[in-house]
Amino acid sequence: MGEFIPPISPIETTTEELRQILLGNLYSAQHSNGALADTGTIELVFTSVNDLTLDTFLSLSVFVGGNTTLELFIGPAFSSGTPITFLNRNSKSGNSAGAALVLDPTITDDGTQIGSTITVAGGTKQNPIGAGFGSPSAFIATDDTSYLVRLTNVSGGTTVVNADVLIAERPI
Repeated sequence: MGEFIPPISPIETTTEELRQILLGNLYSAQHSNGALADTGTIELVFTSVNDLTLDTFLSLSVFVGGNTTLELFIGPAFSSGTPITFLNRNSKSGNSAGAALVLDPTITDDGTQIGSTITVAGGTKQNPIGAGFGSPSAFIATDDTSYLVRLTNVSGGTTVVNADVLIAERPI
């Protein structure tokens, strides 16, 4: 019988992502909130690896049951939070992510907002339709830098919010 491979969320795999999976350099982490109250928020802080020999590619996908705003900030001041472990997408690799991800830390300064606030149009309390947001959020992170992702339910009712963070720590 083969080794157990834990379930992971499906992703569209590009040629570069497949290459990074085979090299053992692609990692993912997920967070799901099945009952985010209206005006409730989820905050995730991603901190890139402090290694000048690596580029950290970051991609964020969000799936929601109702309208939710997405904001991205660079350089937040934060403390504590619940660590979320990155899973290596190559179960045969012994590599582990150097980057860190924490859920709902104490934020004392948002940092500088990158881009504008995006509404992921999942519908309203009266007309939930569900929606997702993905690949336009991909970028190369600056070394040893933190990024705050804030998701806020603006649907008028309780909704489901799922976030999937995908990173590749690629040798330069």
